[in-house]
Amino acid sequence: MMVIHVGLVGFGAQMQAHLLPSLLQMPGIRIAAACDRDVARAKQIHRYIPDIPAMESVPAMLDAVTLDAIVMACPPQAQGEMAARAMQRGVSVFVAKPPCSTLRELQSIVDMARQCGVRTGVAAGVFRGGREAAWQRALLESSNGGNESSDGCDGCDSIDSAERGSYLNELHRFFEACRTRTRFETDFESLLPSYRIVDAVCERDSISSRKEQGFGYEPAERA
Repeated sequence: MMVIHVGLVGFGAQMQAHLLPSLLQMPGIRIAAACDRDVARAKQIHRYIPDIPAMESVPAMLDAVTLDAIVMACPPQAQGEMAARAMQRGVSVFVAKPPCSTLRELQSIVDMARQCGVRTGVAAGVFRGGREAAWQRALLESSNGGNESSDGCDGCDSIDSAERGSYLNELHRFFEACRTRTRFETDFESLLPSYRIVDAVCERDSISSRKEQGFGYEPAERA
């Protein structure tokens, strides 16, 4: 079996409680490095896997080790640029939260994934049980400059034990797509319809706000 070398990005509660335990159970997966903007938190990986690099950024991690894929659990506004940097190095990307904040950014990284020939994947479990609405709320918040903490995606961490097991299955299928160079069914491109909804809501709210403030809005003349 082809060994896939994986880097972890964002070592918060979701990574430690759900993603890491799934990865540790998977044959053919070697966790090679971890990074978090809080280096002390990244170093918590050593409780599970000693002597691997713990870095403060994706570029530093990509420079330090050769990776086949990264698994990310960061807020949407942080992930787009990091995903793009990884793809440019030929590294596939799996995210447990929305990959970016805006439709334009998503289209950009979808195009980049095609150009670079890498796989992308999104945890499909969060779309079950009404969690798609939670994702859309998180996107709206991030589009308006919301929380930037490592676990800043409200609603994405409330995962019961049955759904936690779905990560193992989803990650297995994602890495098989990486090995066989086939499309993973819930890739970044599959999110475009949801992002279009969020984009339309943001546009509607922006127009409403401008009207309320009198920008570009001419009130009807009084009789």
